[in-house]
Amino acid sequence: WEWARSAPDAVDALVAVCGSTGCTDYNELFLHTLLEVLNLDIPKPDKLRLFATVYAGWGVGYPLYRDRVHGRDSVRDFVDLDYVPGFANDDPDDLRAMLATWRAAAPFSRDDLAAITTPCLLMPCDTDTYFRLDQIAADEAAAVPDATLAPILSPYGHRAGDPSRPALHLEADHIRTHLSDFLDHRLPSS
Repeated sequence: WEWARSAPDAVDALVAVCGSTGCTDYNELFLHTLLEVLNLDIPKPDKLRLFATVYAGWGVGYPLYRDRVHGRDSVRDFVDLDYVPGFANDDPDDLRAMLATWRAAAPFSRDDLAAITTPCLLMPCDTDTYFRLDQIAADEAAAVPDATLAPILSPYGHRAGDPSRPALHLEADHIRTHLSDFLDHRLPSS
């Protein structure tokens, strides 16, 4: 997003998969919760397990839990097998830096978005709790003059934007199809 705003001549296209221009107030709440976990005076393995558990509540959509499509015997198994290992070897200071970077990114103003001339393909997931479809539709997609909105319909929430994960073949097909069409029809020939 930043390059499309600040150096539009250097950007031929922008594709945002499960992303937005910055940290909303809702994102701020999530990040604050994670920072509180990282600031607890508990052993590092316990801190990272708790961090992963909080993340699991936001990283996938509610339907994944409601409809039990996570493929595990229980929610606890899903968290223990699909989230905890992903954070188990992280350094809490690295996680703080990641959260601070996200926090520092202010969402673009309506004028900033309207000034973007780059063709944009926006693929939020309908169950993403970080970068919500309704927010992307009302803000980025509505204000950027050459934006195409192609929502990913998936219970996997934000994870739908990472189609390399097992069981996300439908999400991968959606991304691949829309990206291919966008590149074929929206970009100038070289």
